Amino acid sequence: MSEEETQLEPSFKGREEMPGCFAMVLSLFLRPSLAMAVSQLHGLWGASALFILSCLLIGAVAEGAYGYSKYSSIAVPIVREVAANIAPVSITGGKISWQASQNGNYTLNKNGWNVRFSQQEPVVDYVPGEPDKGVWVTQSSVFFWNVMHEDGNRIAQHKMMGEPQLLSMEKSLTSHGEKELGEKDLVNACLVACAMAFPCLVFWFFCSHCWCILFCLLIFCMVSMLYRRDVRGSFWELFRTGVNLCAVPTLATLIWYAVTPASWTFDNIFYACFILYIIFVYRDTRLFLKGHYDARRQQRR
Repeated sequence: MSEEETQLEPSFKGREEMPGCFAMVLSLFLRPSLAMAVSQLHGLWGASALFILSCLLIGAVAEGAYGYSKYSSIAVPIVREVAANIAPVSITGGKISWQASQNGNYTLNKNGWNVRFSQQEPVVDYVPGEPDKGVWVTQSSVFFWNVMHEDGNRIAQHKMMGEPQLLSMEKSLTSHGEKELGEKDLVNACLVACAMAFPCLVFWFFCSHCWCILFCLLIFCMVSMLYRRDVRGSFWELFRTGVNLCAVPTLATLIWYAVTPASWTFDNIFYACFILYIIFVYRDTRLFLKGHYDARRQQRR
């Protein structure tokens, strides 16, 4: 921004004229050109940062609640049906034992998952049309497996629990005076696990969305330092301007993300909204300057 253009931007003469938090954020919607002026002339960016973090927290809580509802609706029916067939379950000497009717083996396909209790080590054979993910439980370990469709249907196995974890669980059960887990105990354990996953989901979504916005801010600052005409400003001044530029796209992204299909990701939506808002800021600034120049020409005549 040139020195002449800077003098034409709106300014606040005294501290008593500084806008409040609500007015500051609202002005970014009504007059996009203020996103540049209030940060460069007055260093105002805290209200925008608070607004962005509040939106991200609300969005993360909503996503976490949706994830909790989704995963619990899948996991609880599976665990209830499995428990009805294999309970009671006990852990002795780091080994899992369960009750099953077919030589100690039990298999369930439900809600897109394959759950298998077997005396043998996991050897997964994927058949197209059947569940492409599941849990394989043996006496000494618990494995999660899934099919990597993008890698030629390669089966990936992840060991979730081994003998050390089972010994720890056995010690915990013994300390509570329990020797085995019945059907109700297994269902309650699943409900507790889903509830414990909720804050983890909120934290994950919040951090991932913060990283998306921070990435955009860094790209904006780097590009601005390389191509802008005014080279007097510092990286920190550009960062504050970028924060103001991210306030409106963040809210627009949350609304768009809530109503669009699952194929749209938060990152892609935010990138699109951020670029569109920068275009609006540029056009609004040009209109403001054009109106100011036209008014000055009429006064001179």
